[in-house]
Amino acid sequence: MTPWRDRALGMPAPLQLLHGDHATPRELAWVYMGALAFTGGFLVAFRQDTAPLDPLRLGVLVLAALDLAGGAIANLSPGTRAYWRSRPASLRMTFLAVHGVHAAAVAFVFSGSGPAALLAWGWVLGAGAFLILSRGAARGDASAMALALAGVAAVHLAPGLSPAAGLLLAVLIIKLVFSFGAGGRASGTDS
Repeated sequence: MTPWRDRALGMPAPLQLLHGDHATPRELAWVYMGALAFTGGFLVAFRQDTAPLDPLRLGVLVLAALDLAGGAIANLSPGTRAYWRSRPASLRMTFLAVHGVHAAAVAFVFSGSGPAALLAWGWVLGAGAFLILSRGAARGDASAMALALAGVAAVHLAPGLSPAAGLLLAVLIIKLVFSFGAGGRASGTDS
């Protein structure tokens, strides 16, 4: 695919902040269609948990689900992955920290999930920092997946976690530890 920067229209500025200028239209289509499909499926699968939500909580849930799913897919696309790999470690660490808003959103939407959400965010910060700041084999996709799966398991040990909240926290960890934190090259291979 031809990178956006080589196309007549150019990458839209808001998308360039997230994806860089090498993400292709096909990659972006997968990101945003995947996010919509995940969110729609989530709302249907967990309708018993989401139906009683007030409009504010439902809106926060929809926005969080869209961003989590879209980000998990985007961070694995070659264009976005190459962009973030070229950014300084301090900016990547800031990106991890800012995503605490997702853990807060899960705790806000699903009562009783606060301890699990805090654990998930802490795991993201610790495992993500390890992967971003490490050199060599520790930065590979295999290490990132191992850390992500361990984090998902640890979060599910927290009391009061509903299945719906657990799924969103699992996607948060996968998005930021595996797909964002890994040090693989843009092709997705280990460095």
